[in-house]
Amino acid sequence: MRRMLAAWIAIGLALGLLGTAQAEEGTGQTEAAARFERGLELYEDGALDAALAEFERAYELTLDARVLYNIGHVQSQRHRYVEAIEAFERYLKGATVNETRRAQVDAELEKLRARIGRLSLESNVSGAQVFVNGVSVGAFPLAGPVPVNPGVCEVRVEKPGYQTARETLTIAGGDTPRLVIHLLPAGADLTPPAESSALVTPRTRYNYTPFWISAASTLVLGGGTAVMGVLALDKEKQLKDELGTPPSDPDRVEGLRNDGKIFAGVTDGLAAATVIAGGLSIYFLVDPPKKSRRVGASSLRITAGPGQAILSGRF
Repeated sequence: MRRMLAAWIAIGLALGLLGTAQAEEGTGQTEAAARFERGLELYEDGALDAALAEFERAYELTLDARVLYNIGHVQSQRHRYVEAIEAFERYLKGATVNETRRAQVDAELEKLRARIGRLSLESNVSGAQVFVNGVSVGAFPLAGPVPVNPGVCEVRVEKPGYQTARETLTIAGGDTPRLVIHLLPAGADLTPPAESSALVTPRTRYNYTPFWISAASTLVLGGGTAVMGVLALDKEKQLKDELGTPPSDPDRVEGLRNDGKIFAGVTDGLAAATVIAGGLSIYFLVDPPKKSRRVGASSLRITAGPGQAILSGRF
């Protein structure tokens, strides 16, 4: 790329500037040619900023649009894509360009336009001056989005009688952010009222400990219900077998019948407790207590008995 640019500069010097300098000595053309030479040397050395300064001074002295092509390439390599686009567009408008060169520049412009962002700016004050990265881009209302190079972008808005507003944002290639800047009259108090000093509401944090306790209790009670249900069914089966095998032992029959009632009662109690614990799990999942509220040590106790379940605790 640098050798291509060097060749283009050399052509410009040979065909136009140097010849003009010889014909119009003392008109600034000689200085322009010297600055071209110096810019070329600096460019080859990788001193892009210094080369740019020489090319821009040469353009000021000659107003030769061909120089803008070189400026555009230097700006592109400096990653100043907005400035490179401007230079290339001015080059296409001001120079005589063949189709091959125009196609090359159009392809370069397409690539550069994909690398910049376009910042839309609005304000509540018409006529306020807008500065983007220290460069004036006009006054509100702006004609359209402002093209900006990728990276950190600093926006300053000012107008006599109003306080200067500053905003900083990061923009990537292809971004199209919109920024609304409100100016306050000079002397306006920027201190917010005491009751509204906290502009950001802290995120509410919830305590899910009761949910986990009730969920664990549901699993334990459900398991107990299943075990006791199996034992109750086993006792019932043993009782049927005993009654179906005469002669049956009255004492054993009575014992199996009592054991079956006990296991069935416990099963019913555990089943009821399981339902209650499950309901609590759902409740605490849907509406958990907030962590900001002081909560004492959580405790949960379930007492099961024949035909009943008693739930007590503190959350």
